Amino acid sequence: MAQLKMLLTGQSKRAISGFGSSGLMYATALKTLKEQFGQPSVITRAFVNKVTKSEVVKSNDREALRRFSTDIINCLATLKRLNHMSDINASESLRMIIRRLPDDMILRWKSVASVIREKGESPTLENISNFLRKRVRIDPDFRDIERSTPKSIDNVKPTLTRKTTQQVRSQTVRFSNRTASVKK
Repeated sequence: MAQLKMLLTGQSKRAISGFGSSGLMYATALKTLKEQFGQPSVITRAFVNKVTKSEVVKSNDREALRRFSTDIINCLATLKRLNHMSDINASESLRMIIRRLPDDMILRWKSVASVIREKGESPTLENISNFLRKRVRIDPDFRDIERSTPKSIDNVKPTLTRKTTQQVRSQTVRFSNRTASVKK
């Protein structure tokens, strides 16, 4: 009974705090815990809340991303075992999970989700789990490499300016260490 109490925290620990430390109360303590916290709907709600309502993962926080991925894996395994996948695969739940990702990963996820939809399927928690596993598994020698500025063509905005005839005629051209004016 003492070991059980050492393993519990929060509400579950309070639920059996008055049971003493006698081994005679062990069966009663387990029954109480199962009644209060072992209901599939309670377990499902706890897992769904854990993966949907926590803080956003920062883009440079690999450890937080690893923890989030582990939470998703545990949620997926537990909800499959309880046969409660519909609760987490609801569109709004998946959107809340994706909103926890850094902006760059949300953009990558949109591409993955697009491919899934092109196959005539809907994204699921399992798809998100696989997506996160791949991001967490990135080679440790290269995972901290980032571009200093985005090189995407989508970020380039063309600018057109009109030059006067005078500006065109007197453009300055640099040749190694010398400067010359070009007259046309």
